Amino acid sequence: MERDFENQKNWLIELYVQQGLVLVDKLNKSSTDSNDPQITSTSNQLLSDIINVYRSLQKLIDINDEKAAKFTLKFLLSQKFYGKALKLLFKQADDKPANSTTEQAILNVHDKFFLLLIVSIHEYFSILFYFL
Repeated sequence: MERDFENQKNWLIELYVQQGLVLVDKLNKSSTDSNDPQITSTSNQLLSDIINVYRSLQKLIDINDEKAAKFTLKFLLSQKFYGKALKLLFKQADDKPANSTTEQAILNVHDKFFLLLIVSIHEYFSILFYFL
């Protein structure tokens, strides 16, 4: 009985992960054409569906678990939560240190985060120089 419950739980986790991955891909694809109001409403609906999948996974397992890591990372990067994405990647790197894919993903997130930081600093100082 307990084994059946564990099998069903693992099956449900896999289902949520796959559903989340598909939804994030659809969200990323639809966000490129964000000028159309109908696409914007569709994106909002997709985002709420993704958040529901994320919350459902949280109820079943630790969201940073290896089973859900692929979906979690994709979701965090699509929402530009670079700090949380780096935390997840560093945890994966600690668990499996010889994984070059994880190291490359860390470098990619660092690049995105660093560029975002530089743009923010530039905008901040541009506003300061405007007032001086």
